[in-house]
Amino acid sequence: MANVITMFFEIYNIGAAFIIVFLIGQILLMARRTDEKLLKARIFLSEKNIHDAWLFMSIAGAGLAVHVLSSFLSNMRIYKSEFFSGFLFGISEVFFLTAFIVVLYQWFQLLEEAKRPRNENEQVAEE
Repeated sequence: MANVITMFFEIYNIGAAFIIVFLIGQILLMARRTDEKLLKARIFLSEKNIHDAWLFMSIAGAGLAVHVLSSFLSNMRIYKSEFFSGFLFGISEVFFLTAFIVVLYQWFQLLEEAKRPRNENEQVAEE
């Protein structure tokens, strides 16, 4: 059973790593072609963007903290059960990577919206 869970965590980590590299590459390419002033306005005028970014970055930070703590406890041999410490170690990686991917995807969407020209009907409806 422990091997199946370990294999799941490893496969998930590899998939998440590919997604993260892809999203960061896309964000870097799109950021060069985006109007910086428009992007700043969209970020800071939308409370939802700021709230969601902080929420998922907090989840990612908590996942990283639990990951480091479980690694420390495992190295110090405080946990008797390797299954529990391994599970805690793996699940904290999943939380961190998932939250980080969500933040990157939100930035990707934000850049995609800023890059896309808006038609006159949308602009009039917002004013």
